Parts: sequence; structure tokens; C-alpha cells
Amino acid sequence: MMSFDDNGQSTEKGEHTNGRRRPLSRRAVLATGAVGTSLSLAGCLGGLTGGGGGGAIKMGLLADRSGSISTYGIPMTSSAELWQSEVNDNGGLLGRDVELIKPDPQSDNQQYQNLARKLILEDEVDVLVGGITSASREAIRPIIDDNKQLYFYPALYEGGICDEYVYMTGPTPTQQLKPLVEHMVEEFGGNVYTLAADYNFGQISALWAKRYVEENGGSIVGEEFIPLSVADFGSTINRVQDEDPDWIMSLLVGTNHVSYFKQAESTGLQKPMASTVQIGASYEHRTLSPPTLTNMYSAWNYLEELPTDRNQEFVSRFREQFPDTKYINQHAESTYVACLLYQAAVEQAETTEQREVNDALESGISVQAPQGDTAVDPATHHLNHNITLTRVTEDHSLEFLGTTENVQPSWLQQRCSLGSESTWDDPTSEFFQPN
Repeated sequence: MMSFDDNGQSTEKGEHTNGRRRPLSRRAVLATGAVGTSLSLAGCLGGLTGGGGGGAIKMGLLADRSGSISTYGIPMTSSAELWQSEVNDNGGLLGRDVELIKPDPQSDNQQYQNLARKLILEDEVDVLVGGITSASREAIRPIIDDNKQLYFYPALYEGGICDEYVYMTGPTPTQQLKPLVEHMVEEFGGNVYTLAADYNFGQISALWAKRYVEENGGSIVGEEFIPLSVADFGSTINRVQDEDPDWIMSLLVGTNHVSYFKQAESTGLQKPMASTVQIGASYEHRTLSPPTLTNMYSAWNYLEELPTDRNQEFVSRFREQFPDTKYINQHAESTYVACLLYQAAVEQAETTEQREVNDALESGISVQAPQGDTAVDPATHHLNHNITLTRVTEDHSLEFLGTTENVQPSWLQQRCSLGSESTWDDPTSEFFQPN
């Protein structure tokens, strides 16, 4: 893992080639802590050069349809299939059909690595989309960079990735946590208890939450990191009750962690809650019975309930093709946005040659997404987002508290310089620590 100084700058050295960063060597890959072997694959596809010929355009999708995080992955798969059918039913992309290759990683990071290699080296996909947890993304990112593979990661995450070959279509902490914490401290007070999943997303997001709580005059009175396998929260609930915080920050992830909310309600723990996972990602307001999630506040770039005409048209198309969908979550919309961005970039470049598609994306390309118009920020490979604050009511409907349009990935913009003469010292940055 790379280290950073107090200004968020890398303290490690690397190499550049004409402002484009070189792929990681095998030694550098192993230094990132990636699992697995045989990752030195650079050059097998010539580096961002695949897919210039005829035949189907191949999109690889890594979205879990089984295992502990399939809640997120099933809607992602459906949204990619929706886009595929819309493109193919309207003459294809550059007159070519889109082929969606979608193996199931089964919520297993070793499978992610195996399948990423296969999609890149055997299937020779033109673009790769997917990954849900940050751990799954980091498992495959060295493979992505070693092969200079164009890749879209369509999930909210903890922030800090600055990578030539990666585009992040979900929101960052500065886009979600900052406005959410500001609202919660003003509304309920500054004493906060944080419950977070015990892996990189939860750990780093908790640091962001602490930063924003303290910037708003509050303090973290308790903090716990819960393994994804844990489903018994009795002792945690007792500690929360003992601390008696003003509100609870939930960064809980996955099927097992949903148990917390049911157990908290059964013990009479009734505290306002805030989350950048619940509602928009794992849609507990739909899966849990009222009033379990009453007074859960969230900040999201996308919710199925967004009342705009554009979104409701998208929801209608989605549900017409996939009527059994439990909820169209943020991961689904961000996957669809990734597909739209790829489509727009290919049309602009008039080729699927990956370097030229990458250049089109770095031109600041924009699309009309279900959430509203959104564009690529060339310097960071992230998107601007419209962020909507909501509250869950007693009957588990959503109360909309306001939307801020065109929220930029501002923290990264001060530290990341892609799409130009890069000032970064390495092909990839593992994680920044909020400072």
C-alpha cells in the first residue's frame, strides 16, 4: 500500500511515459498486497489497443449474482442487460452488436481475479465493468493496470483512487458523507457512534466520517468495525446504549449486517441513523418491515424513487424487462451510467480501440443519466453527481429533503491529475488517508 504525506501526496517513487503512467511491474503488483500469482500480463493485448476490428463489441461484467453481496450484483447485471438490449435493438454500437460476457464471481475475491484474467486474456473484452466491494476492486486492479485494460467501477466507495485505466461512476465520501454529516450534526447534535464493515471501505469511510464530524464541531464517542460474517449485534447494541450518542453512522455492508437493524429495533434502541450504504445500495427500506428503519438518513446520487420524469421512464423500462427486481439500486444505475459513458466515448472516437476510447472519456464526456446529467471529470476519472438527502419515514417511504446538483469530486481534484501531464509518481494509488 502506498503511503502519503500530510498533504495527501505520495511518498513513493515511480515512472512516467509522456505523461501516461506505466503499468505495474510484477514486483510492484506484489507490493500492493494483491492476492494471486501470474499477474505480469502487460503486453498480451498490446495495452489499450484491443477491439479495433469487426464482430461483436465485448463488454465483460463482474457482478455477483450469488454469495453475500449478490443483493448489489443482481440489479447491476440487469442494468447492463437493459443497456445491451437497448443498443442492439437500435442497430448496435458502430453498427456492431454488443456481447455481454457476465461470469459470476460468487462474492469471492479469488474468483474475481481468475475471471478478470479470463475476460482480459481469453475473451479479449473491449471494456470491463464491475466489482462491488472495494476489496474486490483492489483484487483485480493490479491485473487491470498490468494489461492497460479500460475498466469502470460502478459502486460508491471510500475515495482516493487515481488510476489511468479506471473510471469510477459511483460517488465518493466528499460527495456523500460531507453533506450527510453536516445535516446530521446540525439536526441532532455532534456525539456520534460509528458502526462500519471491517474492511477497507468501512475503515476508510469511518475516517472520513470522523473528519467531517470533527469539522462540524462533533466527536466520535464510539467506533466499531464489524466483520462481514457477523450477524449477532447484541453486545454492540449494549455498547451503543451505554454511550447514548446523538445519532449513529452506519457503514454496515452485506446480508449479515442487516441483522443489526432488526435487533436494534427489538431492544428498543431508537436513535437517528445516517448511512452511505443503506437505502440507495442495499435498500433495507424495501426489505425490512416498518418501522425498523425509521429516521434513517442518507445522501445518494441515485434512488429508484427519484421523482423526475427521466428517472421514472428509466424505471419503467427497467421493470418492464426485469419485473421481479427488488430494487433498482445505486449500483444498478452506476452500471448503466458506465455503459452510457462507454457508448458515448466509442461513438465519439468512432472506434473501440481502447486508448482512443480512453481519450474520448478524458475529453469530459457527458451523458443524460437517470439521476440527471453527469460528466466525467478528466483529471480524476470520477463523475460529478446530483446528491439527494432523504429520510425514511415510519412506513418506510422516503422523504426528500433536497438535492444539490453537480457535486464535484473536490478532494480528489486537488490531488489527482489524469488526462494531462500527470504529477503522480505511480501507475496506481492505493488509498489516500483523509487528513
